Amino acid sequence: TIVYINNSLSNIEENGTGCFAEFNDVSVHGEITTTDKYHAYLIIRCGNTPTNASDIPRITLVDPEGNVVVDNVSMVYNDTGIYTYSYTTTASQTGGQWKSIVKYSLKNSPTNTLINFWELKR
Repeated sequence: TIVYINNSLSNIEENGTGCFAEFNDVSVHGEITTTDKYHAYLIIRCGNTPTNASDIPRITLVDPEGNVVVDNVSMVYNDTGIYTYSYTTTASQTGGQWKSIVKYSLKNSPTNTLINFWELKR
């Protein structure tokens, strides 16, 4: 079972064609507890067509105290327009509201930023 914890949607225009990116944080348990694996998915489409970013999108994870835990790391290319990232939390990490920041760009467009918040339960 996959439960969507948070979902960010970005509408952008590229050469007059409507494009969008969907950024999801997912957990198989409906919440993320310490030592669980955090999963992020980015899906980019122009119209109904999956579309690759100009460069591999990058992700940053920030804990509730404002500490950058993962800094501007490349996501994994899975298929046209689909990128993922996984991170295993540790028992010593701070519980509370975490922030995920994904940056990506499409040909001839500026860098786009999507931000999601998710909860790390202790």
